[in-house]
Amino acid sequence: VRLQRHAVSVYVAHEYSSSVYLLFDAVVFPERFMADWSAVRYSSSRIEDYIDVPGEYSIFELKVPEKWIGKSIIELNIRQNMHLNVLGIRKDGVLNMEIAPDTIFEAGTAVMILGKDSDIKKHMHLNY
Repeated sequence: VRLQRHAVSVYVAHEYSSSVYLLFDAVVFPERFMADWSAVRYSSSRIEDYIDVPGEYSIFELKVPEKWIGKSIIELNIRQNMHLNVLGIRKDGVLNMEIAPDTIFEAGTAVMILGKDSDIKKHMHLNY
């Protein structure tokens, strides 16, 4: 069996033109992407970063909520109570993604979470 490579062609669009799109595998609108990202990112001073995941999920890096400080991931029971997954914790600019359930949240740190947009909005008190 011989495998052939397929080159993916991407078009960076700055305006809508449906006739051009038929020629490409993907069309990227950088201004639209940045506008959407900025609207979410700057909707709260607690948001450090944001990644939109296709569908109804997102990844957020947020300042650790005050009520989490001094408590562990297991103590807060984040996955069961909030339906959120803790992916990592950033402290002093260093992201640690090798976290354990007994990891204690500290002041001045940020937490990276993955979850449904509705759960993130509800439990992290965001309005984007």
